[in-house]
Amino acid sequence: MNTRTDFADEISINKDYKKTIKEYKEVKVTKMEILKNINKFNINKGSYYSIDFKDLLDDKQREKVSKVLVNTLHDLYKINKDDKILIVGLGNPGKKYENT
Repeated sequence: MNTRTDFADEISINKDYKKTIKEYKEVKVTKMEILKNINKFNINKGSYYSIDFKDLLDDKQREKVSKVLVNTLHDLYKINKDDKILIVGLGNPGKKYENT
């Protein structure tokens, strides 16, 4: 049976995966490196990032999340000042959906 998850940081760790966590006060960045194309989670080989935080409505935290996001993107790609980037994400809005 194959399992599919959209969230790479939810998979268990073994020799085919490498997990790194960096914490910046209220913001946590999880980097999952999938080392093999063929794995039981049907996730392609590559690096996957999750950025977790509590309250984007808080001005200070929103500023911190923005800086962490920019730094994370710089880890992935060479970004120039005039480049345009589209960021799309999903989130679970509260406890009602946290296990979906």
